[in-house]
Amino acid sequence: VAGVFFDLDSDYPDEPAALTAIANAASAATELNKFYRMNDTVQLSTIWDGTGYYYTYAGGLTTPTCNEVVTWVVMEDVKKVTQETLNKIKAAKVPPSAATHGSHFATQAHHEELIAEYGNYRPLQPKGDRKVYTSNPAVINATCNTPPEAIHACASTSCPTVTGKSCMFPFRYKGTVYKQCITRDNGNTPWCPTELTDNGDWIQGKIESCNQRLCSWTGQTAVDTAAAPSPVGAYSQGVIYGGPMVFVSGQGPVSADSQQVVGVTVAEQMKQALKSLEAVLVAAGSSKKHVLKTTVMLTDMATMTEADVE
Repeated sequence: VAGVFFDLDSDYPDEPAALTAIANAASAATELNKFYRMNDTVQLSTIWDGTGYYYTYAGGLTTPTCNEVVTWVVMEDVKKVTQETLNKIKAAKVPPSAATHGSHFATQAHHEELIAEYGNYRPLQPKGDRKVYTSNPAVINATCNTPPEAIHACASTSCPTVTGKSCMFPFRYKGTVYKQCITRDNGNTPWCPTELTDNGDWIQGKIESCNQRLCSWTGQTAVDTAAAPSPVGAYSQGVIYGGPMVFVSGQGPVSADSQQVVGVTVAEQMKQALKSLEAVLVAAGSSKKHVLKTTVMLTDMATMTEADVE
């Protein structure tokens, strides 16, 4: 769904030509069961030409029941609309055919003034945990003029960096307070500050990568290693969940070098699968000694003893 902000203005020259044409056509269609052909060309590019910054988020449909199944793209630039044009749009009538299309408003209004009766808005929807993103880097890097509240941070003895320095928690980064390592703006590598300002804010150049064996962090990190077969499709070889917990994707008897099946017997193939599994664990900073659970899938249960290899 594409959205555009409008602001009331008294001058026609600032109003998008497409909006004026649509309003004129709507005001001319006053008789029921009669269709009108628009004389003016509607150039939607006068409302949005595909350029400029925008906001986007996962949101709901524009009409009840407002199911959250669409992506909204809202233009940052505000367009103008005159009061006269707005009045014409508000006076729009519901065509008889609309009632047969299952329109919630049409069946209730039935030839009455649609927007004037029900308004040109939908009921306020819960925000939930949605996140709004922007294409404007100036907004992303915007700073607040009001000094943030100071937070008291302490050096962590249980979460060191890769060089052995202590991470400082909690800390503030770009307006958000964190109590553990984060991967934000650093790819898949968790990091933490080793020094902070008096207010608890991070300091540029005073950050280091966290020791992934001992620290936990926010977010998920994909595992990628050449020592294991490449995943099939849009998957990763494994995922590190916020710290030392690692999930390894299913591994088959495939060689990392040839990307081909290795071995003929169940035992040979099992050894290759375990070799790949261990490679992913090592790449994630773990080992087979720390495995909590594994799932083995066999096409024939009679081969279970053959699959029991070291």
